[in-house]
Amino acid sequence: MNRAVFKVNYRRHEGQREVLAGILKSKADIITIVCSRGWGKTLFTTCDIVLPVMLNVPHAQVLWIAPTYKICKSPIDDVWMGIDEQSGQRFIPQNDPTTGFQFWDYKRGDMEIHMFNQAVLYHRSADNPDSIVSKGYNLIVIDEAAQISREVFFQHILPTARRKNCKIVLITTPRGRNWIYEFYLEGQDPSKP
Repeated sequence: MNRAVFKVNYRRHEGQREVLAGILKSKADIITIVCSRGWGKTLFTTCDIVLPVMLNVPHAQVLWIAPTYKICKSPIDDVWMGIDEQSGQRFIPQNDPTTGFQFWDYKRGDMEIHMFNQAVLYHRSADNPDSIVSKGYNLIVIDEAAQISREVFFQHILPTARRKNCKIVLITTPRGRNWIYEFYLEGQDPSKP
């Protein structure tokens, strides 16, 4: 890929810059991002967290979990295949426009993104928890995490984070005072990074 140019068509807003700065300074294994609808959680997480892992860790294994398969398709439809309204270009280019080099491919039947360096992004649903187990991952993202039960997180998702330095990123809109709220409060405690 030495001649191909990979450029993401995405500009962070101030809130996304602030969250990214906090993540980069943090040594936490579990990161909780609780924001309102329309903040850009899916775009931010894909471009600023998932893509750097996939591009910089050959053979990386990344898992994106959502409460349902419909929500699981959101990062694929809205970001990987999505078009930036301002530039008219895809957020994440699939090919280099000058060389034709293919950066990634979408395996529709498996709901997987395969990068040129053999990194794979798996999209799985929490309504079928067995589909998330048995693999070690470099990164796990849980989309709309507040809609996933505590049991699914602790019994199925957390044990998949077996690889050393595997981070788990929870992105969600607020949904009352559930286990996500408890994680958020723990993150405010200086003794629990």
